[in-house]
Amino acid sequence: MKPPLILFPHEPFSPRKVDSEFAAEFEAARMIGFPTGFYDHEATEQGNAEAAVRLLGGAERGQRLILRGWMIPGDRYAELFAALKSKGYEPQTSPEGYSEAHYIPGAYRWTEGDSPRTGWIEGDDPDQAWLLYQGFKSRDAIIKDWVKSAKSRWKDGCFIPAETTEQRFREIFQVFREERGKLFNRDVVLREFMPIVERSSDIRGLPIIEETRLFFWS
Repeated sequence: MKPPLILFPHEPFSPRKVDSEFAAEFEAARMIGFPTGFYDHEATEQGNAEAAVRLLGGAERGQRLILRGWMIPGDRYAELFAALKSKGYEPQTSPEGYSEAHYIPGAYRWTEGDSPRTGWIEGDDPDQAWLLYQGFKSRDAIIKDWVKSAKSRWKDGCFIPAETTEQRFREIFQVFREERGKLFNRDVVLREFMPIVERSSDIRGLPIIEETRLFFWS
């Protein structure tokens, strides 16, 4: 069976060059025989999926495709999926599957019991968030939205030590919400903090951890 094409984002203003953040993966994919292509991440974010794949040639019928790029909202992925289908490609992740994996309420139903305890509220009301915290108060926790946290403000906008007072919780909540700004995604999420092997921490206090990511293809 022909291997799937792996689609990478290209560098801004350099549509023939892979985004430098993905350069090692791009070279590894080519080295072991995967066909590769590029898409325009910025055009995708702006809602112009057709422009995002403008330079990608048409596919042989049923050519499988894997997207390896930056995170995008579920509706933007659905648009990109449709644009790729119109060129003859078969993206291996459906829009429904993408949203389920991308947004924590969808993913958590598959990982509950094997991942940190998680809860969420609808919206971003600080009073409701404080009530939710009562179920997490005895352990260290982090605050985030459906997709990301404000970990760049680790000490004052992400990490919530056990038994944090209401005043301090609200201060952390406010920093988190201000940091996420217009990028805030859907709802407020609390997750129990799981200590992982740390190499050190940066000047902001953000832990630098031993992190390994695994990708499976079947």
